Amino acid sequence: MEGHLVNLVSRIWDKDCTLWPGSAENTREHLGWLEAPDETENNLDMLMGLVRSIDTSAIETVVLLGMGGSSLGAKAFLDVLPRDSRLRVLVIDTIEEDFVVEVLSSLDPCRSMFLVSSKSGKTLETMCLYRFFRGWVSEYIEDTELGSRFIAITDQGSPLDSLAQRDSFAEILYGNPQIGGRYSGLSLQGVFPALLSGINISHVLQSGIDMSRVSRSDSISKNKSLALAMFLVSNFVRGKDKLTLLTSGVVDGFSPWIEQLVAESLGKDGKGIVPVVGEPIYELSQYSTDRMFVYITCSGAENSKADSDLIDSLGKMGAGVFKIEMSSPYDLGGEMFRWEFAMALVASVLSINPFDQPDVDKSKVIDIDDIVSLTKPDRVKYIDVNQLMNELFSFIKDGMYLAILAYVPLRDDIKYLLQDFRSSITTRFGIPTTLGFGPQYLHSTGQIHKGGANNGVYLQIVCDSKGSLYDTALAESFSTIWRAQANGDMDALRNIGREIVQVDLKNNLIEGLHMLIRQVKKTS
Repeated sequence: MEGHLVNLVSRIWDKDCTLWPGSAENTREHLGWLEAPDETENNLDMLMGLVRSIDTSAIETVVLLGMGGSSLGAKAFLDVLPRDSRLRVLVIDTIEEDFVVEVLSSLDPCRSMFLVSSKSGKTLETMCLYRFFRGWVSEYIEDTELGSRFIAITDQGSPLDSLAQRDSFAEILYGNPQIGGRYSGLSLQGVFPALLSGINISHVLQSGIDMSRVSRSDSISKNKSLALAMFLVSNFVRGKDKLTLLTSGVVDGFSPWIEQLVAESLGKDGKGIVPVVGEPIYELSQYSTDRMFVYITCSGAENSKADSDLIDSLGKMGAGVFKIEMSSPYDLGGEMFRWEFAMALVASVLSINPFDQPDVDKSKVIDIDDIVSLTKPDRVKYIDVNQLMNELFSFIKDGMYLAILAYVPLRDDIKYLLQDFRSSITTRFGIPTTLGFGPQYLHSTGQIHKGGANNGVYLQIVCDSKGSLYDTALAESFSTIWRAQANGDMDALRNIGREIVQVDLKNNLIEGLHMLIRQVKKTS
């Protein structure tokens, strides 16, 4: 196996598109990430000039509007790295109304600017958010100034490109069309928002360049990407297809980016490695044998002793453990490249195309007709929650995982209860759990839910929402669109034979979550 992986390294750098299934011509159009650190470094002066052109005496906040790969790279930089800028940079990657309203309440419409980021230029949530914020800002400033408050990040010729020209955006930044969304962290999509926040992105890019150089080596002791790929493949072929990711301290914000990269790159053709992030810490006996573990720390940072002790104990038990120690938070660029290159290697061995996402659109809401059909009153049938949960429990078998698909507000108290629920499931059934918030997960783990192995059980949790924010083009509230997305994903999963239960907690979310936890903790 090691020899086979080693032979793939030079072929990837030669852009040998026969390494993966599918059209070689199409694959060739998705390999721009190999040069992304160098390309972005070459464009850094231009990007910094644009950053300096923003008048910080007039603009105090920049809000990134984007989903999936158009925001996760930027979020990783913003969450992990120190900022040094008069500009406050925020990210909205949801149409969940409570979250949008919370951000809205913190903004001065006369001193805010918006980055509208979508490679395809037609991402539903991003376009809804753009229309909403454009309408909001238009109530406070002159129409002639309106376009100056928006910058587009997209591919040339996309619908967003046309819209930005029509609406006189301040700038249109074109991404490299040969870099897919989840591989775009070290390109324009990830780097520009980080530059606005004052992050020293040169250090990040240099670490990416350094990692790209060592990723040319055919020595597993020198090529860190190859070492990671070898670990993933060797564990996968032994039936360990749940990648449990543990991160400590400052690097916690890196996990969602890895989660998307692994799920969308490898979760297809009935195969895949399931990324498990953000889990509570369990007793050793509660970790199933179908897991492998990657532990990421940062030298000099405060790292969790509980995580470290767990990893040491797992290693002594012979569990598959791979340790990554970053010497500095700025090594994030190198780690991004390491994971990208490792995905290309692993996918080739598994005969998977890591650059497509054939199942992502199966559940996406596209237009008003979808919204109307997916939110019809006759879809609602009352079923006792206890009955639904017992049905869910009956689906759980060894070797499976439970994916919690939560269309709920992104509040800390709710996240705490969902973590308690995850802990209860693993304690009772001994299986891993994943947690995704709708609609974000549709642009991340949604691919592996529908394209990966049929070893998941799915619990979708929905609740009532106010319906106070509206999208003018679709003539529907964000809440209605949000519920349509939940129902669309449920239908898509059911249509391919996945075991899914939807629990509607209506306007009693907190007590409802407590009830679900109690139901799990009942003796079986």
